[in-house]
Amino acid sequence: MLAVVSAAVIAAQALSPQFDLACRDARTGAAYGFRIDLDGNRWCEGDCAQTRPIASVTADRYTLFSFRPEPGSRLRTSGLSFIDRQTGEHRESRVVEGNIVQVEGREGICQRAPFSGMPEPRL
Repeated sequence: MLAVVSAAVIAAQALSPQFDLACRDARTGAAYGFRIDLDGNRWCEGDCAQTRPIASVTADRYTLFSFRPEPGSRLRTSGLSFIDRQTGEHRESRVVEGNIVQVEGREGICQRAPFSGMPEPRL
């Protein structure tokens, strides 16, 4: 009986639209994570100081953010962060072009984890 209940709980978690992603940086081995709420179309990272809208969800990936430079802007910023739904691979890059070009990036592997909740709105 316990095995049947446990299997049902695991199956429900696997299909839940709310979940955490526990990730490990491929270069440094450092742990990091995300909280995902597909029903609310929002995500946050780490301690969830700020939630953001999910850019898109497809059969292949969760795209957390994707943006390009504003036309005519002196400071040109672009970025992309996505998680492959089959492999768990996470890739993130941000490029800031101005007097100096700054490139930041992160790659890691993520696994689904139980949902730890989203912060309640303060107002």
